[in-house]
Amino acid sequence: MTATAMYLRQSKDTEDNQLAITRQREACLKLCQEKGWGNIVEYCDNDRSASNGKPRPAYQRMLADIKAGKISAVVCWHQDRLHRDVAELLVFAGIAVERNLKLATVSGDIDLASDDGEFMAIVQAAVARKEVRLKSARQKSANLQRATNGGRPWWPARPFGYDADADPLTGKWITTLPEVDPDTGKVIKRQQAIRLHPKEAKLLRTAYANFNSGTALYEIADRWNKAGVRTPCAGRKFKRRGVDGEYEEREAGGKWSGSRVRELLLLGRNAGLREYGGQVVGTGDWPAIVSEGTWRLARVKINSKRTTGPYRGRKHLLSGIARCGLCDGLFTSHVSARGKRQYACNTEGCRRVSRDAVKLDELIIAAVVARLSREDAALLLQPDEPVADTDTLREQRRALEDRLVQLGKDFANAPPAFTQAAVADIQGKLDDINNQLEDPGKVNVYEDVIGADDVAKAFAGLDLGRRRTIVDALMVITVNPVGRSTGGVWDPDAIVNGKRAVDVVWREDL
Repeated sequence: MTATAMYLRQSKDTEDNQLAITRQREACLKLCQEKGWGNIVEYCDNDRSASNGKPRPAYQRMLADIKAGKISAVVCWHQDRLHRDVAELLVFAGIAVERNLKLATVSGDIDLASDDGEFMAIVQAAVARKEVRLKSARQKSANLQRATNGGRPWWPARPFGYDADADPLTGKWITTLPEVDPDTGKVIKRQQAIRLHPKEAKLLRTAYANFNSGTALYEIADRWNKAGVRTPCAGRKFKRRGVDGEYEEREAGGKWSGSRVRELLLLGRNAGLREYGGQVVGTGDWPAIVSEGTWRLARVKINSKRTTGPYRGRKHLLSGIARCGLCDGLFTSHVSARGKRQYACNTEGCRRVSRDAVKLDELIIAAVVARLSREDAALLLQPDEPVADTDTLREQRRALEDRLVQLGKDFANAPPAFTQAAVADIQGKLDDINNQLEDPGKVNVYEDVIGADDVAKAFAGLDLGRRRTIVDALMVITVNPVGRSTGGVWDPDAIVNGKRAVDVVWREDL
């Protein structure tokens, strides 16, 4: 005996009370009773969109049951509960015609087997799709307007580094509190005073300083994890739909990783800046944790592959820095069959050059310390390019930022594509100016080393990321093959085929 499928769906159910589902169920049951359709099987996709391309478990189960011949009729509140995508509708229509499926909605029956019925279903799906796109456009325009008009924060969860008074009723984080206006009696929202978190703000300042000086992101994450520093949402419970489509309670994360620290340092809010779509559109009315210059320098370093890529997760001084003299590939570290740590070429098709890692580290460290101990070491702090007219550039930057703010006011209701193109054009000019104003970071990299009473001790006291950054900033290291010419004796100055066994070229001489 075949059954009647009752399909129920609502896109959002933030309170998890299924009120819309209940209303749909009551109307659909009444419709089934009027049509005399029995043996009803319910398929419910609560808190599921039909327009974002993500799978709907209940819908997929219903489709499988229709294909298997278990379902002879489908009833739903409205066609847009079933489909908001024309392509998906056409697949369903093909199955419906093949299985002679009946389809009824509270607003009327749909005969997918007829040309008119299929046409009307396609039109309704297209209209539903258009409504979704228009809603998205309105939301984007409204978000841009909020971002550019006024500096109030709208943070649904407490961000790392900031704090505010909790909601007196729920005890949860909140940026605005409802109050009754004594004059009008209307409920108004009072902006919460956002303040710096006494512990996290200091940690974030230190993280920016360390990263801008060469400390790797994963090292910052490791320090925080060892110190018991957790993400703001740690310990908070939330509901998440599991693989079976049912909700299950989980605890939010808490541990840091290099990628999470990277995402944190990229946030303009830490410098008191408002962003929209990844672009700075003005200043906020909350306190800044770091200066704009510090934040921008970190952003440049993060977006630089040479700065962030090779250093991720490295455990040894020259891994990913020293190069093979045969193929120019980067060396990695490994332990030899005799139990000795080595740097070796791991490039496919080569893998023919290696050196004792401990001795190579000692050689390079001695060369770095000697260079940074020279009287002319301070010359390394000088910028490579002539200093630009910073006053003029800052004036230009302020003018462009003002244009971004005005853009949000003038084009609040303009098409998103137009607004985003205008924002991108202004932001491109801002990026050019900011790149000229950026400190190249040399002072940060060599801080506490150049000019130290004991340069060797100062260098040894740095974390691995800082030491690696200094080595890579100072020199290009190439390890050439020597074969058996040295008789197995460590000799970095040996000349084989006109090349030094360990060739160090100072970048300042390039």
